[in-house]
Amino acid sequence: DREVVEKQDAVVIDWLERMSEQNEKMVKELRRYTTVQKDYTRLAKEEAKVRAENTQLKEQLHKLEEELDELESKRKQVQDNQASLDAQCQDKLKVLKEGLVREGVPVPQLS
Repeated sequence: DREVVEKQDAVVIDWLERMSEQNEKMVKELRRYTTVQKDYTRLAKEEAKVRAENTQLKEQLHKLEEELDELESKRKQVQDNQASLDAQCQDKLKVLKEGLVREGVPVPQLS
């Protein structure tokens, strides 16, 4: 009778030890899972922040490209105005030279 009880106790103790080991493994796995979950949450927040910064940078780039286009347009306009003024000055100079020549006034050579 006592031998049967000892065998039953041994079976129960063995079962409890296996359950304890299994429980330890599950606790470790749960801790690992919790750590992974925290890392995932942190990375998701970082990703959202990076995406927001990326969107902001794209908007800034678009604005800078528009400003550059505007400046290029103004530069071209200034160049065109300068060319027009140069042509007008050359025309006026030519008219003045012709007037001086008609009047017999010596005209200095301009380069």
